[in-house]
Amino acid sequence: YRRAIELDPDFALAYARLAYVELLRHWYTTPMAESELAEVKVQIDRALGLAPQLPEAHLALGYYHYWGFRNYAEANVEFKRTLELAPNNVDAISGLAFTARRSGNVDQALQYLKQAVEISPRDAPLLSSYGETFSLVRDYAEADEIFNHAGKGG
Repeated sequence: YRRAIELDPDFALAYARLAYVELLRHWYTTPMAESELAEVKVQIDRALGLAPQLPEAHLALGYYHYWGFRNYAEANVEFKRTLELAPNNVDAISGLAFTARRSGNVDQALQYLKQAVEISPRDAPLLSSYGETFSLVRDYAEADEIFNHAGKGG
């Protein structure tokens, strides 16, 4: 994405995707310093400035609020905006599910995860999250069914 931006400084999608993958790294592997998160926000703002209706830019902003600061309310605003622009965006639906689950609304999380799995039935990490969420409510039979389904390739 950096190379794409170098070649085309007005490539909004490259800024949005770069921000998203950097946030993935922050959440899953190496936490960023505040200055690095600030730079991610600059990338998102650049993407939104170039293309205010770009779903990927709103998605990145949603995950910036979620993964960067655990601000679920602000994240949900952006995930919902993403879905207005791209109704089948599995990453936005998943974001809504994960913020619901972290907020203690497991039933709502399950509804969002079901919707996401219907769109992307072979997404192993998504199926895993779906099964784990059923485990949280001690519906082990449903969790086993989902995990078995995931083990067979979706």
